[in-house]
Amino acid sequence: MSDPSSSSAAVSQEALAARAMLSLAATGDDAPKGREAEAADQMPDLLRQSSPSPSWMLASPMGSPQHNASLFAELAANGKGPMLPLQMWPGGVAPPKVAMPWIGAAAAAAVSGLQFNLHSPNVSPPGSRGGVPVGNAPSALSIGGAALAAAVPTATLMPEGLDAMPEPTGLSLESKTTTSLVIKWEIPDSLKKLSDIGTIFWFVQFCKSDDTEILGECIFPLSTSSAPVKGLQPCCEYKIMLRIESRLVQTDPPTLASPWTADVFSTLDVSNIPARPPPPLLHRISSSMAELSILAAPCQREEGHYSCAQSYMIQRLEGPIPEDGNEESWKSVPEVTSVCSHPTENELVPSLKHRRVPLTADRIYHFRVRAINNQGASPWSEVATTLPPPTPPEVKVERMTPFTATLAWAPPEGNGFKVVQYRVFQCKADDEDDVTETQVAAGESATLPSPASGAGADGADGGKFGAEVPTIAKCVSSETVGSWEGERVVFKVDSLVPNCNFKFWARAVSEAGASDASVAINVATIPLPPTQPSDVSSTDIGANSVNITWSMPRDDATNAATMFEVKWRQVVKEEIEAAGGDEAAIAENLKEQDEVEGEAWSSKQIGCPQEAGVPFACEIDGLKTDSLHAIQARGMNGGGEGPWSEVFVFSTSLPPPQQPLMFHSSDTSATSTKLSWDQPLDEAFPVTSYQLRVSLTNADDSNQELEDDGWDAISQHDENDGRLSKVVHGLQPGIEYEFQLRAINRNCHGEPTEPLKLATQCSVPSPPSQPRCLERSHLSLMVLWSPPPTNNGSEVVAYELQIRKHCDGFEWEALPEEIGNDSAEISNLEPNSSYDLRVRARNALGWSDWSPESSLDTLSLPVPQPPDSLAVIPTHNSVTLSWPHYQDHVTHYVVEMQVGDDWTQAAEFDGMISGQLARLKRDRRDAEIDGESDRQRKRAVLTLSKEGLQSNTEYKFRVSARSVGGEACSEMVCATTLWEHGTGLSEADMAKLKGLCESCECGEYCERFGRSRYDIETLSRMPPDELQKVFDRLQVLPKHRDTLRMALCQTLGPPSKPRKFAASCDSITLEWDAPETNGHPVAEYVVQYAQCGSDEDETIERNEIRCSSTWCKISNLVADADHVFRISACGQPRGLMMVWNQDTVFRTLAVECPDVELRRSLRQALNTSKYADKVAAQLYEEQWTVEVLKAMPAEELADVLRKTRVKAGAVHAIVTAFHGT
Repeated sequence: MSDPSSSSAAVSQEALAARAMLSLAATGDDAPKGREAEAADQMPDLLRQSSPSPSWMLASPMGSPQHNASLFAELAANGKGPMLPLQMWPGGVAPPKVAMPWIGAAAAAAVSGLQFNLHSPNVSPPGSRGGVPVGNAPSALSIGGAALAAAVPTATLMPEGLDAMPEPTGLSLESKTTTSLVIKWEIPDSLKKLSDIGTIFWFVQFCKSDDTEILGECIFPLSTSSAPVKGLQPCCEYKIMLRIESRLVQTDPPTLASPWTADVFSTLDVSNIPARPPPPLLHRISSSMAELSILAAPCQREEGHYSCAQSYMIQRLEGPIPEDGNEESWKSVPEVTSVCSHPTENELVPSLKHRRVPLTADRIYHFRVRAINNQGASPWSEVATTLPPPTPPEVKVERMTPFTATLAWAPPEGNGFKVVQYRVFQCKADDEDDVTETQVAAGESATLPSPASGAGADGADGGKFGAEVPTIAKCVSSETVGSWEGERVVFKVDSLVPNCNFKFWARAVSEAGASDASVAINVATIPLPPTQPSDVSSTDIGANSVNITWSMPRDDATNAATMFEVKWRQVVKEEIEAAGGDEAAIAENLKEQDEVEGEAWSSKQIGCPQEAGVPFACEIDGLKTDSLHAIQARGMNGGGEGPWSEVFVFSTSLPPPQQPLMFHSSDTSATSTKLSWDQPLDEAFPVTSYQLRVSLTNADDSNQELEDDGWDAISQHDENDGRLSKVVHGLQPGIEYEFQLRAINRNCHGEPTEPLKLATQCSVPSPPSQPRCLERSHLSLMVLWSPPPTNNGSEVVAYELQIRKHCDGFEWEALPEEIGNDSAEISNLEPNSSYDLRVRARNALGWSDWSPESSLDTLSLPVPQPPDSLAVIPTHNSVTLSWPHYQDHVTHYVVEMQVGDDWTQAAEFDGMISGQLARLKRDRRDAEIDGESDRQRKRAVLTLSKEGLQSNTEYKFRVSARSVGGEACSEMVCATTLWEHGTGLSEADMAKLKGLCESCECGEYCERFGRSRYDIETLSRMPPDELQKVFDRLQVLPKHRDTLRMALCQTLGPPSKPRKFAASCDSITLEWDAPETNGHPVAEYVVQYAQCGSDEDETIERNEIRCSSTWCKISNLVADADHVFRISACGQPRGLMMVWNQDTVFRTLAVECPDVELRRSLRQALNTSKYADKVAAQLYEEQWTVEVLKAMPAEELADVLRKTRVKAGAVHAIVTAFHGT
């Protein structure tokens, strides 16, 4: 390598260090282009300094392999500047930390444009190791699979005060043996003060003097001055080389090294044959395996003379030693070489320690050994003998209990030696480290305890059990104790843990040693019987089955149940009567009984749940319906059966009814359908009623009702030929419905039928309600109507309102535009005038019929009428006033009470009256009114109560009605409060009150009404709001309130006999006189009518209409026919009992048929011309002709005649005449 000092470059160490930092910052992967040139331009003066150049070798700049390769190629081709030596070495070795500054300095030099000589890594200067020149400190950096070695300044890596690494001196021999040399050297004075530095070491290499192959090397601390060199051959010369090295870490390559110092030394020669070795150490670890160890005898007989053994020969003899001394039976094993450690006393040969030798189980073996060196062989050692142990016993388990185990085996073969002892081992199956050993001599007696805490068994048992202190056991023989041949050995182990897995094994011991361990047997002790179950109860009791649950105490593993047994039987009638029906007494009597009058217990077994926390449960089927049963449970396991639980008594339920059959629909119209079904047959548990559920087919699943919701009871149904039917009304036209039916018996309901889907018919909407006045003035009317009750399957989109003046000669006028809601304001009217109004609705199918006409008047600044029909209800400290509110123009009422001679206004009623009037106005706007032409709004009633009055005192009241037109005062009414100190109602009043409550099935309220002094008269005269407060105060259940309210209503007398006011061929107008009201106004009248039948006994099906006035027009009657009428008056609210006036018969007018052909054809078909003319008139009224009727099919013609109310016989006659069938 060239001398770096000859370089002409004047670059100081400081300049290079500074330049290195720039280079490190500029040559990374992320550095922008041109940074190297920029760094070079920043320090040109530092690179041109004239100080001498240090000795450098360059390592790679910090960059990627590609960048480094291109950089070094550029440096090699660059001819500027001095050449610094550079050497490449195999990669994979990271540079030491101390080399990092030099790597940076080399990078700075590379940026400066210096050139370098590139050398091949396979060129190694003489005297180097691994290609590193002697005297250079290498550092390496991995670059693309190669490393760069750089020489750093020697002076820089030297410790302070040391100019150069000194050469070792004083290498000499301190002592030697046949296999080792002890060398020593002198520590230079310059290094003695540096003995505590951990980076300078002595490095020793050795080889044979006639060979250059390095046999070994070692490193010693700087403070060491002598060291042994071992593992040499006797009588051989070795070259020892020594130098001083500087290493950052002892295992790192050297950074600096001194020159080598070498010398040649020889080992001693063996002078005598080896001494006779001791007998080999022999240990029979099993019946078929032994461990053999060789002992070496001392090798130094006198000073400087050795008889070291270089190898050993081992011989084995199977069977007894020949008495004639025959040596041919001995078998030799291959000679084993060894290294002598020059023992001074007998010691184990490391290479011949614990050698395993296979044996035959029942044979005797002898072993001997001799030592050998180049002088000859020693005499044979004494013989070591191993005897055959007994065969392992075959241990079996004869009996297990919760706390004991009985083991037994036949005495094993002793292989020529008597078995004198047994060693029994035991442990838990899940804890093999805790082993208990028991030693028993033949014929001795003791007790074998359960395993507690022991150190373990003999290490020969696979090496996993350690030795432990043996305990005493008990030896039991079924015949003669101590005579082992033909006998069996029995051991009983006490104090075991119930329901636990154990392992047992044994060894037989004779004079030859212990046998192999027997095969370990895994057995489990029997668990204790389970404890008694508790909390036996039932869930999901059915007609023939029940689910039983129970709980168990927190048993541990010693008595956990693995199975349960459940038994049950029916409790007979005699047992129930003997216990008086008390279930607790029945359970007590059944504790000790197993069978009574043929009622034996049934039972079943079930397994325990595998998962923790799952309750114990059992399902029992096949029970008798509606009967009392007893049941018990107990746990079972391998230890036996636990006690029975307490007797649990329960009763099965009735079975649910069967599903109704043949569920169909028929006669479906826009608002109704007829449902029919076959009744389930169950004579034992008959059906008592039915429930029906109606729902929309397209309802959202999230809004579907629960299974037990939405069911309505069918209170009344028809029966025909065994099939039941029910007509469902109130359906919406054009809607698809689902119907489900289920039966009910006295226990529960049955399964519902499958949903029956059907859709009602669609048509134009029905007429809206009669227009009514919401607000009025002298120039305008604000009218309101209710939408059609049904839109018949299509949504109402518009209304048309028409108006005309209420007098002859005026035509209907429609409002200019269609109306989108249910109200309209009509302006520019005349004051104090009457107007007729009607309205109709439109959907996608067209316009509906016109609503009934209504006549409305504009205001003429009216003066209110005095309030009439004032009713008073006194109590012992209050008076309740009520009067009807029927004047829409009345804006307020004033209640006055006479105090002395003056009338005083009861100001506390002002807010209550205003609130009631506002509520009535709101209710009128929102109420839905029927489409009947003669149906009027019900009159409202205002109610006020004056509290805090004195008992048995007369009070006078009057009410004034006020409006814009003025004020009117009612007549004075008097009311006397009740006597406060009375003891209650009279016996007669209490009897009436009791009869009322019992008729309403709520007799428990009779005493409450009596204590509060409410008789029937007082309650019946109360307004609805006041009666509601009384029900709230007396805590009357909601289900009884409506029944009591209806029963308390005053029953009005019958109206007068109706009179015929007018008649036509299909209608009759009736009028009548109002009944006596007794202070309660008539809310409405109910008119019932029907066509008279030909047979007096024929049941009359009456139709019904309602009206609010004392006249009514009944339309759609049969021409020239008798009709029967009756009328009843209803109060507020309507009561359950209705009083009808006497039936009255009126006849409609006859209709003549101008169609001569129709009249003639019917007279020919029927026997009587009078009835034929009547039928012809009806058909003509409906615009039927003979040609059309004869062209119809027979079935369609029969339907037309039936709808025209033609008698059945006449229908058959006409169809036969027209169609000849």
